Amino acid sequence: MNPKLGGVSHAVNTYSKHLNRFNISSTIVTVDPQNVDFYVAANLVTLGPSSQFWRYSALYKPWLENHILDYDIVMLHGIWLYQDYALLKVIKKYAKGNKSVPKLFVMPHGMLDPYFQKSKKRLLKAIRNFIYWQLVQKQVINEAACVLYTSKEEMLASSKTFWGYKPKKVLDIGLGVPEPPKKEPTNAFLLQHPNLADTRYLLFLGRIDIKKGIEELLDAYDLVYNKFWAQRKNLPKLVIAGPGIDTKYGQLLLKRVAQSACLVDNIYFAGMLSGAVKWGAFYGCESFISPSHHESFGISVVEAMACEKPVLITNKINIYQEILDGHCGFVENDNVAGCVELLTKWMSADAIERQLMSENALKTYQQIFKDEQATANLYHALVNEQ
Repeated sequence: MNPKLGGVSHAVNTYSKHLNRFNISSTIVTVDPQNVDFYVAANLVTLGPSSQFWRYSALYKPWLENHILDYDIVMLHGIWLYQDYALLKVIKKYAKGNKSVPKLFVMPHGMLDPYFQKSKKRLLKAIRNFIYWQLVQKQVINEAACVLYTSKEEMLASSKTFWGYKPKKVLDIGLGVPEPPKKEPTNAFLLQHPNLADTRYLLFLGRIDIKKGIEELLDAYDLVYNKFWAQRKNLPKLVIAGPGIDTKYGQLLLKRVAQSACLVDNIYFAGMLSGAVKWGAFYGCESFISPSHHESFGISVVEAMACEKPVLITNKINIYQEILDGHCGFVENDNVAGCVELLTKWMSADAIERQLMSENALKTYQQIFKDEQATANLYHALVNEQ
């Protein structure tokens, strides 16, 4: 449930919080260490620390054996880990003993997307996934009462990744984002990063990871900056916020920035942002940019829209069609040329067009992406399968 590891923790918290309104109480069982201090919207059981490989915990399977029959429903969030294997073993064990086991729901959170099998930069993981699919994962998916997805694009793409994908039922229930606080938090971000005061900037917010397309964005920024500088137009600075700058990939990005006089002066790494500081970064930006190679949903994209900000994204973010339909920003391919187009279109948009996209972003968030609706969809999925 560590928020530094990505959007799954956000989704689990959101669903758990609002399911309380339907008189459904939730227990979140994780292999996080027992001394965690991050926010969880339900009863939390920590059975870690776990191994780095496979997230194995010796405490996990015994806990399931002792407690799984206490529940009506089990939801598995995420796949490819020991939790799948142990959960399947326990459910089969009790089913053989004619025990009434809880209904199993699986939410892959984008982890069945073809991107992970096709990316040349993830070849070893693709081989591992292929083997694990045959041995374990296919059974988990096909024996679940229902497989739940956060977007229609994710649901359709996931059906094409592996042979033998035959779930009993699939549903797109969506995912929501809570309403942000009012605009006052802008000062919280500037207090932490005073050198950005009175500075125009575009915001990227997410994990520093190879799938996020940050390399391509940096290359594109270098190209577009020189183009508009020649036209005496200043491209806004680029703020890159999120955990992971200390990783091998993060260090590669720092090296890339250091090699360019343009990037050194205009790229700012803000680290991980949370709470009022994060919302302040959203409110203070001109627009939000995400050059990602894959997002099953795109939580930070929707958070920006909730703050009335236009979004510049790739067509590998599974809610891109909603962005196009709502005229909330621009959508392009997930390569350098696509990022050049995103930056160029933003710089070429006049004040009236930008204002219209801002208004549309907020309107689309309110109509489609508020968290209450997604949880209501989940509730109806759970009830209809009981």
